Amino acid sequence: QDDLVRGYVSQDRLLAALASGRVNPFGPSGPEGDALLADAQVYGRYHEATGSTWLVDAKASRELTVLPGGRLAIAFGAEARGEQLDNDSSALVQGGDVIGVGGALQPVSSSRDVQAAYAEALLPFAPSWELQLAARYDHYSDFGGTVNPKVALRWQPDKRILLRSSWGTGYRAPTLYDLHTPLQTGATTPFRDPIRCPVTGSAFDCLGPVQVLSGGNPDLQPEQSTQLNVGVVWDPMDGLSLALDYWKI
Repeated sequence: QDDLVRGYVSQDRLLAALASGRVNPFGPSGPEGDALLADAQVYGRYHEATGSTWLVDAKASRELTVLPGGRLAIAFGAEARGEQLDNDSSALVQGGDVIGVGGALQPVSSSRDVQAAYAEALLPFAPSWELQLAARYDHYSDFGGTVNPKVALRWQPDKRILLRSSWGTGYRAPTLYDLHTPLQTGATTPFRDPIRCPVTGSAFDCLGPVQVLSGGNPDLQPEQSTQLNVGVVWDPMDGLSLALDYWKI
């Protein structure tokens, strides 16, 4: 939540106070002018955001048959999740009447449901060899479904050395805050544009602020990735372990 404590005024009330002729912007205004300026100030809460999530999940695992390198183990899981975001602003802020809070902030409410299912298997198919297979399916009510697998291989020819590698894909949907936070206008502190200033020489490029717009973007798309890892772990002596990994994303 955000509260206005001091220093914020209503634009309409301030303009009316200036138009009354009782306010001296260059010096003392007297009791009547001071009263009008005091009445133009705005206090109290101007923005409040509430986010909530509920989650139900279940998982199960067990060992099955014996393979040449050990027991085959499997695991399954599923989850369901609901997300809700409510952004509320006061009536003055909704109308854009408060100076310095980023414009007219409108109330925004959004929600979505997410379901997921996943499975994993550990296969010690040969002495000193382990293969891991995994896959996860996610369905977002606002972005649809996606399947992401993972394959990992581990070989330990000696108790002091381990070779490992893995490959998989990843998926990250934008959060409700990323998508639906109200937009606010503002400006940067004045700065010199090192590219444009020597060419134009204008005050805007050499010592001027830049207008910015911050907040959520409903056009954001999910992030997708592919990861590859190859590594080695060496234990030359008890209490000492050295690891070297290469990652590509």
